[in-house]
Amino acid sequence: MKLLSSKLSLPQQPKLHWRLTVLGYGYVLGAVVVFLMALNFSNNLLFTYSFLLLAIALVNIFMAKANIKGVAAIVGHVQPGYLGDSYSFHVNLHTEQRQALGLFVNANDALQPSEHIDLAAAHSVAFEHQLAATERGAIASQPLTVSSCWPFGLIEV
Repeated sequence: MKLLSSKLSLPQQPKLHWRLTVLGYGYVLGAVVVFLMALNFSNNLLFTYSFLLLAIALVNIFMAKANIKGVAAIVGHVQPGYLGDSYSFHVNLHTEQRQALGLFVNANDALQPSEHIDLAAAHSVAFEHQLAATERGAIASQPLTVSSCWPFGLIEV
């Protein structure tokens, strides 16, 4: 006997993708140079400094992922628009448990730059995005990207 729940598809959490920023690449390059200097000169102080830089980078990765985890976006109503014009949609961004600092929200093909948002714990923020209407009829929704470079700006999640 098959279970009914095996056929149901539950909504999945979006995957967190992270990448190094330009500052992050410079930071990694500097840490590698310090480590190579420590190897070359057998200097314990430089070894300690290079491992401290590695620890700061690891803390940055964990804090950035924890910052954006639990943030949810709900798209509200869409204002009607005409071909060649722009239409706007309302988005409500909220978090349940903890605060989320330094969030950037951007929709592909957006007419305005990314919006910077700080969320307090158990609060929500409403904002509006405008997109260009390039064709008549129903327009497929564009992906909404929520990213964060908090706390040190070394990675973007």
